[in-house]
Amino acid sequence: MYALKEQFEVRIRRSSKTCYEAGSPKLQVHGHSLKPKDIMVEMQVDHGLHLLYTKAWRAKDHAEASVFGPPEESFKLLPAYCHRLKEVNPGTITTMKTNVANQFEYLFIAHAASLHGFHTVIRPVIAIDGTHLKGKFFGIMFVAICLDANNQVFPLAYGFGDVEDEMSWT
Repeated sequence: MYALKEQFEVRIRRSSKTCYEAGSPKLQVHGHSLKPKDIMVEMQVDHGLHLLYTKAWRAKDHAEASVFGPPEESFKLLPAYCHRLKEVNPGTITTMKTNVANQFEYLFIAHAASLHGFHTVIRPVIAIDGTHLKGKFFGIMFVAICLDANNQVFPLAYGFGDVEDEMSWT
């Protein structure tokens, strides 16, 4: 009854081990996704179940993959995203490179508004930097920024690459 009251979607799949899958609108709190620790506490309080952190982490990943699709599939949407960016913001520059197996290597985006601001009111000095991405997908995020008249950071362009080498900077 609790599952029905809380609008869970329950599927039972039997194999070498029985799996119970449940999805709930409780996956988000104030627009932020739940952390594994939050899931552990809620399961303990609401159901009296003790979950290990890794099991809560896997349950969160499984629920997110069920709702949003596998993260690997997001890379296939990048060309359409870049095309839509250029359509909605004329003057936006996007460049994407894939390898021979059609796997993502580099992405560069400079929004038209940022380029217009740089050409009209921003000091013509550009700072560039990169930072290493951690998580499921490793890589580098590159940023190009300027300072405006109030000495505030003004983003000019950004990009993503698999390694920090000369090809990814150019």
